[in-house]
Amino acid sequence: MYVIATAGHVDHGKSTLVNALTTMDPDRWEEEKQRGLTIDLGFAWTTLESGTNVAFVDVPGHERFIANTLAGLGPAPAVMLVIAADEGWKEQTSEHLEAIDALGIERGIIVLTRMDNGQRISEAEVRDKVAGTSLSVAPIFAV
Repeated sequence: MYVIATAGHVDHGKSTLVNALTTMDPDRWEEEKQRGLTIDLGFAWTTLESGTNVAFVDVPGHERFIANTLAGLGPAPAVMLVIAADEGWKEQTSEHLEAIDALGIERGIIVLTRMDNGQRISEAEVRDKVAGTSLSVAPIFAV
């Protein structure tokens, strides 16, 4: 089984993306559902057409829950850095990228979400932001 942790600024679509990929809502707590905000680690999984099992650890994006974010990122062998294209690069995007580097996570992808809402950040800008980091050559997917 492959494990991928999410990372990125609060409300950039990490949980929504995991739900779209797995049809499982990673937000388990009633408070998370009411607030529309991930507080604790969430988990979801799926089987790809190839038969490969993939699990996702959905981490909070809000700075108040950074301990939970680090707990989810720490043991993950790969990461999915999520950036809302309509909002662009934000403070927690940088902080999560710094955590990814500090934890030595070298495998990952970058996902630009909410492409249908307009685009404030380009793939070239993302490449500039991740230059010199462990995600410098990570593929970028727009959804």
